[in-house]
Amino acid sequence: MNALVRPSSFVMALTAALLALVACGRADRFDRPLAVGEAVALDQVVAWPLAGPPALAVHAPARDATAFFELEAPAVTVRATHAGDALLAVDEAGRATILRFDAEGAPTERQDVDLGAAFTRIELTPDDRYAVFMHGPGGGSGAVVRNANELAVLDLDRPIGADNPRRRTLKSFGSGVRALALPAAGAVADGDRPLAFALSDRYLALFDLSLPEADEVVVYFTLEGEARDVVPVSVEPVPGDATHPPGALVRAEGSDDLYLLSFPNDAPTDVVPRPTLNVLPGSPALVDALPHRTPDGLRVFSLEGRTLAVIHPETGARRGVTLGFEGAALLPYAGAEGEPSALVWGRGAEQVAYVRLDDLEASGSRAVRTLTLEGGLSDLLPIPGRAAAVGILSARLVVLDFRGESATPFDLGGVLVGAESSVYWDDPSPGAGSGVVTDGASVFAVMRAAVDGRHHLIHVDLGDDGRAGGARALPLANGGKPLLVPGAGRLVVDHGTTAGTISVVATDAGPDARADLRRSLFLTEVLGR
Repeated sequence: MNALVRPSSFVMALTAALLALVACGRADRFDRPLAVGEAVALDQVVAWPLAGPPALAVHAPARDATAFFELEAPAVTVRATHAGDALLAVDEAGRATILRFDAEGAPTERQDVDLGAAFTRIELTPDDRYAVFMHGPGGGSGAVVRNANELAVLDLDRPIGADNPRRRTLKSFGSGVRALALPAAGAVADGDRPLAFALSDRYLALFDLSLPEADEVVVYFTLEGEARDVVPVSVEPVPGDATHPPGALVRAEGSDDLYLLSFPNDAPTDVVPRPTLNVLPGSPALVDALPHRTPDGLRVFSLEGRTLAVIHPETGARRGVTLGFEGAALLPYAGAEGEPSALVWGRGAEQVAYVRLDDLEASGSRAVRTLTLEGGLSDLLPIPGRAAAVGILSARLVVLDFRGESATPFDLGGVLVGAESSVYWDDPSPGAGSGVVTDGASVFAVMRAAVDGRHHLIHVDLGDDGRAGGARALPLANGGKPLLVPGAGRLVVDHGTTAGTISVVATDAGPDARADLRRSLFLTEVLGR
């Protein structure tokens, strides 16, 4: 008996000694817990930030391949470009890492940039030309000291060097930058100027991303000495025409008014253009606003709870139309004949309204068509490339066809386990960021049956005209967050495990398709790392 015990004891002692020797020489980075961060979907891959040791784990579902990219410190923030061809991350050491991928999902380039600060948010211009790094409200990077008005601007089309990225500190009048608005180049001023709006308490700072040395222009929303907090929360580009340059419409919390910025024609190109400010009458119930140039000129559409008003910006005249429900947002679209239109919807509302924008001022309620749904909306998800959206209800999905001004409901209890059964969302607050995604051809939702607790992936087909077709349910091993990887033709469900567990489904899968389960992604080649 002892002869059998001694060799095992010897091996155990030797192993412990070796592990102790390794531990003595290893860096602190290996002592961190794995701590998997939020998954980010790109065109061909899905990426996760890992804390211990710090790295980015990248999985290409079409090739079923996982790669790891070490970081100097754990990532503070990670995001994908709009095109989905590159991944940007900032770590706690203030270093930005940029990974680019080819059409097969294979990494083609890595760039590391010293930003000098652990910025907690990354914003990108719509064309992915510029990345702007900022400190979000409340910090989050663990830095002892940070300048809340400091930014770093990186031109992704130029080589990285001494002048790229450029750090700058905006003027401060008592508060830091809360958010950035980055309209498309030329959307708010003449030419192709990439203007940026930094939103702060009581004012915004306007600067040009292509002019790092030019002073910003500050626009105030309160008078000197005024105590009330007017916090800008959104910037909407105002379309220009042959006689009027474009501009911007600003909505602010703490104010009943709307703020229209107009930029001068032929402003010098070496300075930031200074806009004029026009204050438009709003309402205490103001929740959203939309600028639009009608055949009669520029008009501002103001959603004020149960009222939709159209405002003449030059005279201040307004006409209001009463809605039959509490609206929260305006979603513009082109109607059946291409006419400018907007959908009015609100969380909890059992109705939506289709509005013909060019006719509202003259026709009033005759330009509004209200549609009643089979339940209250918890969220609305626009379908890319289509005049349609997915409405999310308690136990239903409804596909809204804007041009047909119709709605197709799906009773998910019947889809899952029989007409008598009920279902509930895997996420208690479902929405565009949680349990439902769409690629324009299909709608996918992760749900769980109340009767047996089993999880399913709901797959709703959309026809060529955007109308909903058939639906089916694919069993899943567990719940999780659906992520679209459009270039790979895959949908990935991240089950949220520490070791990395996902289910993969082809987005064009037929009725007999099954979800492919992949386990322990983050343990791949763990000894080598």
